[in-house]
Amino acid sequence: MVYGFPPNVGAVGTAALLDVPNSLERLLKRLDKDGYDVGGFATDPDASGESLVAALAILSENSVITT
Repeated sequence: MVYGFPPNVGAVGTAALLDVPNSLERLLKRLDKDGYDVGGFATDPDASGESLVAALAILSENSVITT
């Protein structure tokens, strides 16, 4: 889960006083170490928490939330 509220205002991967990119990176590396499939993140030399948050922000720009 990645914080992204309110929706569609560029808040993906932000949270007051938390280092979201670093936390995501550490979490994914730990999951990989524990045997979980995290895709290519663990082996991609260009992958980082920052790149993940940037990609999620791009994906969420045009998302539509329905209730």
